[in-house]
Amino acid sequence: MHSALPLGRLLVTSGLLTQQALDEVLSLQKTDGRRLGELLAEKGLVRPHQLAQFLSHQLACPWVSLQRVEISREAVDVLPASIALEHHMVPVHLRTTKGAITLYVAMDDPTDDVALSAAAAAAAMPVKPMVAMTSEIRAQLDRLYGAFAAGTTPAPAFVKERSPSFASVPAITTKDEATTTTPSRPPKPPPPKPSGPPPPRDEPSVLDVVEVIEEDPASRPSPRPKVLVVDASESLVVNVRAAASRLGGDALGVPLAEAASAATAHAPCAVVVTEDVYANERSGLDRLALEAGALLVVSSEAFEERQLEGLLEDAIKRWRRSSYEKGTVLEGRYELLRDVGGRVAGSRWEVRHLRTARRSLLKVGVRVANDDSDAEAVRREQLALASFNHPGSVDLRDAGTTELGDPYIVVEMLEGRTLEGLVAARGALPPAAACSLVRQIADVLVAAHEACVRHGEVRPDNVLVVRDAWGVERAKLVNWEAANLADGSPDTAIDLAGIGACAFLALAGRPRNEGEDVRSIRSGAWAPQDLPPELASVVARTLAGAGSDRFASAKELLDALDAVAPAGPTAVRLLDANPDRRGTSIRPRPRSVAPPPPAEPAAPSAPTPSSAAAEMRRYPRAAYRTPVRVEVPGIGAVDGRSEDVSEAGLFVVTRGKIADGAQVTVRFALPIDGKVVSESGIVRWSKAPQSGDGGAARAIGIELTSPGAESAKQIARYVSFMASEK
Repeated sequence: MHSALPLGRLLVTSGLLTQQALDEVLSLQKTDGRRLGELLAEKGLVRPHQLAQFLSHQLACPWVSLQRVEISREAVDVLPASIALEHHMVPVHLRTTKGAITLYVAMDDPTDDVALSAAAAAAAMPVKPMVAMTSEIRAQLDRLYGAFAAGTTPAPAFVKERSPSFASVPAITTKDEATTTTPSRPPKPPPPKPSGPPPPRDEPSVLDVVEVIEEDPASRPSPRPKVLVVDASESLVVNVRAAASRLGGDALGVPLAEAASAATAHAPCAVVVTEDVYANERSGLDRLALEAGALLVVSSEAFEERQLEGLLEDAIKRWRRSSYEKGTVLEGRYELLRDVGGRVAGSRWEVRHLRTARRSLLKVGVRVANDDSDAEAVRREQLALASFNHPGSVDLRDAGTTELGDPYIVVEMLEGRTLEGLVAARGALPPAAACSLVRQIADVLVAAHEACVRHGEVRPDNVLVVRDAWGVERAKLVNWEAANLADGSPDTAIDLAGIGACAFLALAGRPRNEGEDVRSIRSGAWAPQDLPPELASVVARTLAGAGSDRFASAKELLDALDAVAPAGPTAVRLLDANPDRRGTSIRPRPRSVAPPPPAEPAAPSAPTPSSAAAEMRRYPRAAYRTPVRVEVPGIGAVDGRSEDVSEAGLFVVTRGKIADGAQVTVRFALPIDGKVVSESGIVRWSKAPQSGDGGAARAIGIELTSPGAESAKQIARYVSFMASEK
């Protein structure tokens, strides 16, 4: 569903209703209390069938006739009667996909997010809407809940109010039928039965909102991947079950005649058969595994348990990641557009909200076998970002649990250049820019530390320079996945050391060598001279070890930096100049300090790596970070990331080495729809790290020699859009 508009406004914008007619009906609804669809039909403004068909087409939502469909007993049992009556929805059926259960409900207004959220919280599972006519919904509600709603007789057994959980739906056959346990949290008391007509749908009670917020994701049982063992001995079933259990899965032995129905019901990740069974039923088993998307494992007496476990581990990894693919919609709201890389393949995505069309970054904590480290990283970032708010951090927009039981968070999507990428391309930064970056990141950490949050990974690739809505360049501290929320004052030494490493890289143009004296470094091409002793001393104190004269807090670091390098009125531009954008760069953090000394002469601009790079820069460019694989024929592949894109090519940051002039194939995701493409290119320039810095980032400029029509169109559109932002 792609509309964020409520029903009335949707009808107006689509031309089926005038604004004047809508205002009259809404005014009447305030005193009448009936449904909007009923009033529209009564006045002859919209026919019921026409309205249902329109909503189905406009919202890409299935249309159902409740007079002809069979209502599932299990679906009615899973949704409390009070929710169905209050929000005017009829539970129709339950659908099981890879062990995840989804409830489908019929509504006359599928744009009602409040109703869908309340139903999802009450049923403890995802809820998806279908369109039905108001009259049919009312008739079904009267049939199912009539006496219960009036409060005169008890509801039927399958309609009684209860605390929603998977464990209390014995009639539903799921992938976890044999392993699901009752949640450890005590059940919530049932809500009181309504004694009168349901309240207006657009005014949810405080209790409804609290229940949605306080829903415990841990109360949802996570589906477990299933392994089908077909026509095998009990001993093989036991061995496979033990191997799968160690990997977080389960095994089920089935006879050959029931293999197809079992595969449909359980969506297995693997099918295990013996050699003799496979020899007799080769084509049928191959087709079964292909249709189920499962790994077919042929076992023999000589098949070692370790080999079996290795194959099952690969199958379980693939099964868990199969739901996180481009085009998938999570939680009925977030469409996965582009894989932006992450700790685990398929765990970090640029997404689009289907109702608002707003783009964000979604992080899924994917569990691989028994490894929960990625899930824990997502939970840590959620706790950290929910604990404090600062413009130099990232906004936390949403959080929840996917249908596979993996935690996820949604944060703002930022495009810019990392400190690592800036230094790789330009070398050392001017002191004013470097100090301003350090100030802004330290200011973020002051707020975080006051909230008892430690970032834990303050690194040059986690410091991002972005342009805000006014074109002003600002530093952002991103990726709070290693954050730690302490009960008291956090240990800030690791964050301060991270700031020191960033400051050293920015001022020296290279990473610091182990044990190197900071006071002896020379600045960079901007001014070939030693750093001012006072500034070098501040950087040295951030890198000092235990027991040394290191700073006790980020606030102390800010004060010391202000004393030796006051923020002047002039900011320094780090991102590429763009005539369509206005504003200054790396705006200094305003602080009450002594008047600054006289301004130094303007520093010369950083040299470009080569004349070819200057030629490429004639094309408009835009910040764009995405994983890139550069394949060199006859040599191999180098992985990196782009930091900006133009119609001419890509700026890539990598630690691999590619010679200038090399003909390459570049594999990357397009910036509009996220489609992964492979384009031919040539390395026009590269900037190697300084001598002895083999582990430092390398900057590479790749020209796309003959981009496809769709690639050129999307890149041009993206660059034009980013350049026109105000």
